[in-house]
Amino acid sequence: MTVFQEKSEEDLWTTYVAFPKPNVAVVATNEGYLREVLARINGKQSPRALPANLPEWKHVNIHAEFWAVRHYQKTGAEQDPSSPFNRGWERRPIRKLLA
Repeated sequence: MTVFQEKSEEDLWTTYVAFPKPNVAVVATNEGYLREVLARINGKQSPRALPANLPEWKHVNIHAEFWAVRHYQKTGAEQDPSSPFNRGWERRPIRKLLA
């Protein structure tokens, strides 16, 4: 693993880079997260990030070349303008959403 640090304005950004396999680069800003990803690449078994019983899975073709799934949570929805649990966000002016 290689670690880079860069100061941007008042913040110090740390970037972790690893090359677990040929032609694969993994980059993260959290060392613990990167270590977990590398452990999973090496075969560590652990709980799924998104449980198999989420209703969102019925809309995903996991055999497609590219796919994604997003799970919305009610907690924090008022901070997420894309959340279906954020009641009324579609009525706010766009400048407030971008602020």
